[in-house]
Amino acid sequence: MISAGLMTGQTDNIVAVLLRASKRPSKQWRENLRRNKAADITEGHPRVWLMGDAIHAMQPNRGMGGNQAMQDCADILPELLRLSQIAKSGRTLSTQDVSLAVK
Repeated sequence: MISAGLMTGQTDNIVAVLLRASKRPSKQWRENLRRNKAADITEGHPRVWLMGDAIHAMQPNRGMGGNQAMQDCADILPELLRLSQIAKSGRTLSTQDVSLAVK
């Protein structure tokens, strides 16, 4: 028997939390979304980059999302700097440029 609170029936201080983690998306998740004719054309757009616990399957209660996001930043920084140099040179970045970088 579990008792919480001072009086019988007092359960307003009990919180039930279902812990869950997402599943890992496939490496071709963008292509799969964009290939689907019924999908919104903005879904899976290459100019939206996901990092940290937004893309990695992990339990939220372990506090790993921030660490993973910092690692992801370090991994994508060279590509972002390269895209920045292209933009600074006066050339307009195409969606194809960004798409190649995100891969």
